[in-house]
Amino acid sequence: MPISGLLGLALVLAVATSARTSSAQAMATQEEATPRELRSVKIDEQLDAQVPLDATFRDTEGKPVRLGDLIDGKRPTLLTFAYFNCPVLCSVILNSAVDSLSKIPWTIGREFDVITISIDPNEAPARAVKKHDALIAQYGRADAARGWHFLLGDERQIARVTGAVGYRFHYDDETQQFAHPGALILLQPNGRVSRYLYGLEYPPNDLRIGLLEASEGKLIGAVEQVLLFCYRYDAHQGKYVIVATRVMRIGAGGMGLVLCVFLAVFWYRERRRIRGARSLASDAPVLSKLSSTDGVTPMETRT
Repeated sequence: MPISGLLGLALVLAVATSARTSSAQAMATQEEATPRELRSVKIDEQLDAQVPLDATFRDTEGKPVRLGDLIDGKRPTLLTFAYFNCPVLCSVILNSAVDSLSKIPWTIGREFDVITISIDPNEAPARAVKKHDALIAQYGRADAARGWHFLLGDERQIARVTGAVGYRFHYDDETQQFAHPGALILLQPNGRVSRYLYGLEYPPNDLRIGLLEASEGKLIGAVEQVLLFCYRYDAHQGKYVIVATRVMRIGAGGMGLVLCVFLAVFWYRERRRIRGARSLASDAPVLSKLSSTDGVTPMETRT
């Protein structure tokens, strides 16, 4: 290899090594700058993990409720964690979820359920009722009240559920607030974790596809089959992304179907035209005979 080529290769390797080193140092610096107690505020994904169905909580009326009574094996469940004295994050997450859920064709309480568990063991029931009613009003569908469950519980029961799904949060004594991640967790009808959706905003399409996956085929129709075929979950981005090659395949199939329909219509019309022409040809001698007979006078006919 020429000297110039070797020098160029060495320069590229040096830049790449420097970039990796800088990136690693930046990540290390960021981790060091983060308080130790906040480093555990994250989600350790536990796909297919079973939530404890025997965990017991209280509903907004103070009545005891068993988690397994709400996850009944018939519908998927959207699981969220919050605390209702949260100054910003919880409201942003819940409001964004409501806004997106209102834009998909399925309704809470019919095709799926929502369970919101407070991570604050000292949560005031009145505050939970107020938040529940506000979100139901924002959602604006009649069946939602019976399908969206707000649960309050003691520290042990909360820890059982959050631990099962890998939801890590921390209470800060100084600010008297909870530090917690922003995510929605989709559960299969049997209570097993199907998918995690991250962020502060949740596109309606992501929620729809996530519910489709979690439903184990119970919400699948023709349109839904196309959605599942065209999208896949990207773990790096934490959301569903469109697969261009699959869309192209559907487009090609659609064009082929249109072409087949066009040819079928053309063939049908052509056959009708040919049959009509043959019918006219076979009727021509009869019409000619009738025409000649019509030209004879009554006297000539008797003669």
